Amino acid sequence: MPSGVYIRTEETRKKLSDSHKGLTGRFHSEDTKKKISLSKKGKRNFKLLGRHMSEETRKKLSDANTGKKRVVSIETRKRLSEALLSYYANGGVVRNGRLGKKASKETPQKLSDSHRGKKVPSRQKENCHFWKGGITEINRKIRASLDYRVWRTYVFKRDNFVCILCECPNEENLEAHHINNFGDYPELRFIVDNGVTLCKNCHKLFHNKFGKKNNTKEQLNEFIKKEMMSLDGANYQRC
Repeated sequence: MPSGVYIRTEETRKKLSDSHKGLTGRFHSEDTKKKISLSKKGKRNFKLLGRHMSEETRKKLSDANTGKKRVVSIETRKRLSEALLSYYANGGVVRNGRLGKKASKETPQKLSDSHRGKKVPSRQKENCHFWKGGITEINRKIRASLDYRVWRTYVFKRDNFVCILCECPNEENLEAHHINNFGDYPELRFIVDNGVTLCKNCHKLFHNKFGKKNNTKEQLNEFIKKEMMSLDGANYQRC
C-alpha cells in the first residue's frame, strides 16, 4: 500500500465502524497474539516518529489520567517475577548474585570489617572523580606543621584556654577557629588575630550554620550574639 495521508469519506468510516461492531470485550487467542508479535518484531511505529503532541492533547491526556491508579494484579506480579528470575537464570546480570536473598543482621558488620583499611586503586587520587589535585594532603601537612601548632597555642593562651562562647575549660576539647577561613585566606592562616578559641561543640555549630567557605568576622559576631542568648536553650549542648 502506498504511503501517505488518506482522507476517509463518511461511507468508508461507516464501513469501518460496522466491521468493528461486536468486537468489544473479545480477546486474541494465544496463536493470534504470537503472530501479531512476530509481525511487529524489529519494526518501529513511524507514524508517530518525530511528531510532538500539542499542549491541548497533553492536557487532555493529563486530565483523563488524573486520579487513576494503575493496579497490577497478583497474577501479573507473579508473571513479572517469574520472567525476571528466568532472565537472571539464563545469563542476565545479577548484582552480587543476591537476587531474592536477605542478608542476616551480622552480614553488614562482617562486610564492613572485611573492607576496613583496604584501598581501592581505581578510586584513589586522579582515578576518583572527586580528585582536586591533592589539596587534602597539602592541608593535612599544614595543619600538622610546627607553624600551625604554634599559632594554635598562641590563640589558646590569648583566650585563657577557654571557649569564648560557653567558657568550656577542657583543653582537650578546644579547637582554634579561623575567623577568615583556612582555605580562602592562606595569607591569614598563621595570624593570631585571625583565630579564636571554640570548644568542639561550638565550633561544629558555627560551621553547620555558616559552612566552611567564605567565613568572616561578621559571621562570628552574629553567631556569638545569637548563641549567647540561647546558651540555656533546650537545643544547646554545653561543653
